[in-house]
Amino acid sequence: MTNGTWEKIEKRRELKQTINSCSDQQQKTDLRAQYWEANREVKKNARHDKREFVHNLTEEAETAA
Repeated sequence: MTNGTWEKIEKRRELKQTINSCSDQQQKTDLRAQYWEANREVKKNARHDKREFVHNLTEEAETAA
């Protein structure tokens, strides 16, 4: 995975820790919305990185053959 994906994973992890330590319900709700969006971004980037990796592998195999 790329460094950008790892940074997004770290941001998501920090949001999760903030949610778990928060006691105010309104703030917790807002943080959950942010976490949901960060989770979508992480998944999207991970899928993209995986597709790029597989694409590069297939190109290497085609070139070798």
